[in-house]
Amino acid sequence: SGRNKSDRQKKVNLQVPPHDDDVQFDEDEDELNYQRYTPLRKGFQDISPNVTRDMESYAAEAARCLDDVRLEEAEACYKQALLCSPPPHPPWLLNAYAALLADQSRVGEAETMFKESINVSLTYNLTRSHLPYMYLGQIMEGRGGIEYYKEGIKLLEDRECHLCEANMHETDEKNSTTLQQLFACREQLSTAYCSLAEALLVEDDTGKSDDKAEELFFKAIRVKK
Repeated sequence: SGRNKSDRQKKVNLQVPPHDDDVQFDEDEDELNYQRYTPLRKGFQDISPNVTRDMESYAAEAARCLDDVRLEEAEACYKQALLCSPPPHPPWLLNAYAALLADQSRVGEAETMFKESINVSLTYNLTRSHLPYMYLGQIMEGRGGIEYYKEGIKLLEDRECHLCEANMHETDEKNSTTLQQLFACREQLSTAYCSLAEALLVEDDTGKSDDKAEELFFKAIRVKK
C-alpha cells in the first residue's frame, strides 16, 4: 500500500484547554504543563497548597528549560516535582513529563506514564484530558492506538459541546474567554480527526477504511468553520 506505520510517530502539538471549574489554564504558558487541579477533587490524595505550589514551580522551570531546549534539565525538574509528594501524582504533571519522554522517542516510558495518568483520573474521578489518549494513539501500534484516538476524540467532542452551551450565555462575545477556548478546542478536534484518519489508513491495507478516513477529513474541515 506504500503507507508507512512510522508516519504515526509524528509529534502532536495539542493545546490543552481547561475542562471544568476545577481546572485553571493560562493560555500564555506551556500547554502541557499548566492543566492544574485546584482544589483536587474529593477522594484524591490530600496535597497541601504548599506542595502543589512546589510542584507547579518545578513544572514552570521545566517549561522554561524546554523553551531553551535544555531537555536534561527539564527532565530533572519534572523528577523533582514528582518527589514533592508520594503517588498518586496529579495527571497534569504526569502528562507533562510523559510528553517530554514521548518527544524524545522514549516510547516505553512515555506509554507507562500516560497510562498512569489515565488510571489516576479514572480511579479518583478527575476530569480527563484528551492529551494522554492522543499521544497513546501515536505511540501504540494497531487497533490499540486507534481506540485511544477514538477515546481522545470523544473527550474533545464532549468538551466542544460544553463550551458551545456555555458560549450561548456569554454577554460579551468580543472579550469572551469561553469563545477563545471553543476555537482552541475545535482546532484540537480538527487535528484529532486527521490523526485518526491517518491511523486508519496506515492500519488497513485493503482500502476498507478509505470511506471512514475521508469522512474524518471532512469533519476536520467542517469543525473549524
